[in-house]
Amino acid sequence: MYKSTINTLGFFIWFCTALSAQQFDVLQVNDQYSDEELIEDVFLKGFCGNVSNIEAIGEELSVGHFFNGDNIIGIDRGIIISCGDIRDASSPNINTETTSIVGTTGDIDLSRIATAAVFDASGISFDFVPLSNRVSFTYVFASEEYCEWVGTQFNDVFGFFVSGPGISGQFSNDGVNVALLPGSNEFVSINTINHQTNPEFYIKNELFADAQRCAIPFEPRFPESIEYDGFTLPLKAAFDVIPCETYTIRLVVSDVNDELYDSAVFLEMNSFDIGGNLRITASSESSSDTIVSEGCTNGIFTFERAPEDIGLNQTFDIGIDPNSTAIEGLDFEAIPRTVNFLSGELTVELPVNIIDDNLLENAETLGLILSNGCECSDQKNANLLINDNLTFNAEFETLQACEEQDFMLTPIVIGGSPPYSYLWNNGSQEATIVTKTNTTTSYDVTIQDFCGRTTSASTRVTIKDLPSASIDADLELCNGLDQFVEVKMEGTPPWSITYQLNQDSPIEILDIDNQPYLIPVTEEGILQLLEFSDRTCIGQVSGTAILSVEDIEIDISEILPECLNTFDGALSLDIVSDSPARSISWSPMVNDDYNPTKLQAGDYLLTIEDERGCILEETIVLQTSRSGDSQCDKLNIFIPNVYSPNNDGQNDDFIIHLEYEPQIVSVQSFSIFDRWGNRVFEKKNFLPSENNLEFDAILLDKKLSPQILSYIINLNMIDNSSRSVAGTITLIR
Repeated sequence: MYKSTINTLGFFIWFCTALSAQQFDVLQVNDQYSDEELIEDVFLKGFCGNVSNIEAIGEELSVGHFFNGDNIIGIDRGIIISCGDIRDASSPNINTETTSIVGTTGDIDLSRIATAAVFDASGISFDFVPLSNRVSFTYVFASEEYCEWVGTQFNDVFGFFVSGPGISGQFSNDGVNVALLPGSNEFVSINTINHQTNPEFYIKNELFADAQRCAIPFEPRFPESIEYDGFTLPLKAAFDVIPCETYTIRLVVSDVNDELYDSAVFLEMNSFDIGGNLRITASSESSSDTIVSEGCTNGIFTFERAPEDIGLNQTFDIGIDPNSTAIEGLDFEAIPRTVNFLSGELTVELPVNIIDDNLLENAETLGLILSNGCECSDQKNANLLINDNLTFNAEFETLQACEEQDFMLTPIVIGGSPPYSYLWNNGSQEATIVTKTNTTTSYDVTIQDFCGRTTSASTRVTIKDLPSASIDADLELCNGLDQFVEVKMEGTPPWSITYQLNQDSPIEILDIDNQPYLIPVTEEGILQLLEFSDRTCIGQVSGTAILSVEDIEIDISEILPECLNTFDGALSLDIVSDSPARSISWSPMVNDDYNPTKLQAGDYLLTIEDERGCILEETIVLQTSRSGDSQCDKLNIFIPNVYSPNNDGQNDDFIIHLEYEPQIVSVQSFSIFDRWGNRVFEKKNFLPSENNLEFDAILLDKKLSPQILSYIINLNMIDNSSRSVAGTITLIR
């Protein structure tokens, strides 16, 4: 039996009419999240990220993020897992058999509940450590196989397979499938929720042709909003676990019996509830600081719950951290052991009254913890630090100012209980004042903390000379030498400078701690400083740097070689620059640095470094004087015309010489033939430097008789052409 295509003309007539009447809302998908982000940020609920070993099952195109689904499938956003391409979900239902072939094979767990072979298995798996004894999440199952393939062997499957301590089932690692029909132990599937079976959990979305084939009324709910022909209401998967143990869950969906007709599972965002849906922060009643003072400030513990639970009345158990050094009843008043949230409340504050025992003690800590008995990988316990009546004073850093330039004054507050209020002798009530002066001036400030305690601080600001920065350099630039313009600076670091080369964009350098500062330069022109400042003042700039290029100059005279394979060329080098040469090198090597002779035609790379460190690299192309002359066509090669392999120590090896001919790049083949035209030897694809061809004048284990042999050699030339040379060899014994 094979799935077949269904005519959808009836649906198109209905669909086009509907489109003209209203604007539809379409479910959307994307792949903007990594697998880790999908689980940790999208699927997981609460503040405790106790998940690990997140791994994809199948191909990337089958797992992603969906949104805009609230008015369609009853889940606004979350993870979509499909046995096809997730992008196919985001379209009106205009195809009875939407299919994308993923190409993956079976799955160990889905194969145990499928009616036939499993195809296109896709999903995601991860480990988790629950903080409570029950885990749950919400999902919707959808498929293109509704309604026409209900009850057949074409029955796509999915499962949520959980394994770990206390779980014993029929799937891998003794796992169980927690995708169960509400109120039963039956697995959710196309056959267990459809238009006939448990229809109260089913949303019809079939096309007109599908409805006709199934003999059911044509009543699609959201044909304009989602591709699938049917899907379930939002269902909840829930299962019992042992808190603080490690479990594995595999979320998988696949095709069955063929790769046609896609199905998908939608997992609700922030619905994977493993506990840890409460977090605690501590602060003083006066500020976000966690330090409180006896006789002055009390503390506050703020509890925040997961936003998904805001509509619930909830109670959480809390406890005092056993590592706390503060004692209930002696250092702080008794606090409750539960925190209660009413519907609509996202946060609840628990005030802690600090007891002033009038004893001089070391600082003490008070921490609150959640009474779930498990550690949460992301959650930090909240702690208050209880101090005796705090020391409270203030001071200034020593400061100098420049005449009539703005400067800032900020007192350093030590101890006390924030927030603080300020009153300066100039009437300002700001924590920091910005002012200017042209003479040595005193500044006073009175500071009051949250508890009403006061302290004072004074500073005397003196006038300093304006800092300055200067450059004064004329540089000769050249290739190979790193050169810099030196900036001399006065004043108090850190310094900042802005400079400009020619009309280029200005360059600003901040937080310079050491001087002189070196500006790297590589091109000629005029470099000048535009702005300069030290720690407190805007300074003065002076000077310019004139940058000129003076490369090494040379004169070369040539004597050209007659042919490519002759060694009768020469060069004469004259260095014109004022700076003497420190080193001269040629590639290939020559017999004299200044007046090399016995040169072939070709390219010669000359490298000169002078005493300044400047480098010149120049390629000299030495051509021939008789290019194209027939006399130059003769190749400078040697192939013996007599060969006597008789072990008498003379001419026993067949040696050729091609290495002196620069035109030869490689040898295509060297072949030798006997007097009857039989090939008795051949060597292919070798370099001119290979001299001994190891021709032993033996054919079929028999020595060749004395005779005249012929040869032909095929050569690859430097100009990409080929040349052949033929000749004879007299074989003697």
